[in-house]
Amino acid sequence: MKSEIYLNKSFYKIISYSSNKLIHNGLNKVNNFEQININNVENYDSIPLEIKLIKKEPIYETAIINPLEIKNVQHKFEKGSLSMVKINQKRSSSTEFFFSLNNLPEFDGRYSIFGRVISGSEILDKIDKNDLIIKIEFY
Repeated sequence: MKSEIYLNKSFYKIISYSSNKLIHNGLNKVNNFEQININNVENYDSIPLEIKLIKKEPIYETAIINPLEIKNVQHKFEKGSLSMVKINQKRSSSTEFFFSLNNLPEFDGRYSIFGRVISGSEILDKIDKNDLIIKIEFY
């Protein structure tokens, strides 16, 4: 899949909590999903939840809910964390993602974190609903 599928896609949902803000983007059935030519929508629509552990193999399709086991989670939510949106308890969306603007320990071990903003995180504070992605760079 090409990274261009996210270009000119809007941030379609902003969730504001008293201590955090989550900024959603990606492709879903409401957000132009049907405009992409996909042979098998069911497989494209979700992937297994994956939680990376410190010095252990990742676990799949199981969230960590025991607070004592959270210390073994390798990637924890902080400002700029990039995570997959969950579609149910065991599966993540394959195309929808969100940024966290602050630490979010209640999400640690419950969502698949796959990246983080390494520079320019102040831009996250300025993103509003319907702003567009105009460029993507991977490092």
